[in-house]
Amino acid sequence: MSNRSKSNIRRLKNRIQDITNNISRLYSRTFRRTSTSAIDTVDIDLTRVGNVSVDAIGATESTRVGNVTEMSNLEIRDQYEDWTREYAQRNLKWLEDGVAHEKYVMDEKIDVWHIATEMFIFPALRQLLNDTLPNRTFVNGVEIGCGTVTFFDHLNIENPILVDLAPDYCTFMASKGWKVLNENIENLSIDSDSQDIVVCSETLNVVLSLETALKEVERILTPDGIFLVNVPWEFELAEYDGMLGSHLREFNEHNVEEKFPRWDILARGIIPQTVKPNGIPTINLILARSDVSSSN
Repeated sequence: MSNRSKSNIRRLKNRIQDITNNISRLYSRTFRRTSTSAIDTVDIDLTRVGNVSVDAIGATESTRVGNVTEMSNLEIRDQYEDWTREYAQRNLKWLEDGVAHEKYVMDEKIDVWHIATEMFIFPALRQLLNDTLPNRTFVNGVEIGCGTVTFFDHLNIENPILVDLAPDYCTFMASKGWKVLNENIENLSIDSDSQDIVVCSETLNVVLSLETALKEVERILTPDGIFLVNVPWEFELAEYDGMLGSHLREFNEHNVEEKFPRWDILARGIIPQTVKPNGIPTINLILARSDVSSSN
């Protein structure tokens, strides 16, 4: 094949990818349920959050463009969803190209992006659940912010549902046979009082409204349901570039109960820094609604 033909094929592939991305963006904006709730200006310091592109992650020089305080709530939410989609596309492209393991400084190739979650967080969470509620079984469950892995590979339930804001992650998990919803945790289509267990790993630290997200979890969870959470633990936001879609709030010993005001923490387990050299510790939490657990 001539060099000219190869060049034409590359241009055609790039054009097809551009069209696919535009269709994905149009679809997610048109058909997916979005949130219009207020952004947590008390919980989030928007003055440190800039409009940063996914390509700029890890750059040695600041590439922040403006500050989100100069944007309307709608513009912030649009940018947040764009960043989330582009971040997923980048990670899946690395998987497709067979270089994802290099980003984690691993020797062997990996077939999921959220490898630390799969290797460390979920096994530890499953053990914590076994130790805390050894005889508990679940029929209906939802995992919100699944990415490329799911806790339901570690916990067998009858009717699992996965949810993610990024359309490409939804497509990736649907290709594995999972039922997936492309929705925002702040505005779910799932019926009220319908889920025995809700799982949310490394998502609550990036949502724009933690209060709204937790109210939605409370709404869909049965009164005696269990909420499994994993969030970054005891780290300083100041050490990270502020960007929509990335870390927006801290969780630590001083504020963890304040972050979950209507919940009782039944158990907790800290996961040390894993896989990535710049990884941060996280914590697994098992929660139950205060109004129910206190009456039992």
